[in-house]
Amino acid sequence: MTAKLDDLNKELTAAEGERVQKEVNYRLARSGQPELIARLGSESLITKLRAQVADLENQMAQASVQLGPAHPKIAELSKQIAQARQSVDAEVRRIGEQITYDYQSAMQRERMLRNALEAQKQAADKLSANTIQGNILKHEFETNRKLYEDLLQKQKEVSISSSLKSSNIWFVDPARPPRRPAEPNIPRNFALLSCLGF
Repeated sequence: MTAKLDDLNKELTAAEGERVQKEVNYRLARSGQPELIARLGSESLITKLRAQVADLENQMAQASVQLGPAHPKIAELSKQIAQARQSVDAEVRRIGEQITYDYQSAMQRERMLRNALEAQKQAADKLSANTIQGNILKHEFETNRKLYEDLLQKQKEVSISSSLKSSNIWFVDPARPPRRPAEPNIPRNFALLSCLGF
């Protein structure tokens, strides 16, 4: 039970750290600055798309100088540049959506782990309370058993004692107090003293 609590606590701490990191990215993405969002995404695709835009713009600049602004190749290059820029914008949006999804997933995972940890704590508290209650009941049981054994022992002693008292002893004469003291016998002592001449 304690090991599971420790594991859940470690997982929750890791999930909190991950959520904080994802939240930073999410806030950057929400800032609306494409440069920041592009830095958060996969470098290779954004880099390729931007390199493609730069290359097309370079080609257009050269074609404008060599062929003139009215040439059909210039219109074709303008179209390609617009498509490449749309691709860059679409990739930036996709990165922003991915960052939002990652952040929401991290928040949900943290919430689930927090709920699981809370449920595990409640289960541990309940188990602890049940253990305490069980120990109290066990102590009461031991006390009652000891009391019962003592009472049973006393009952046996009383039973033995009563069986001994009801033996075959008969009272022949009831006891009576003497009418006069047995000693000193004063008349006899005077008679002896007078005989001896004292």
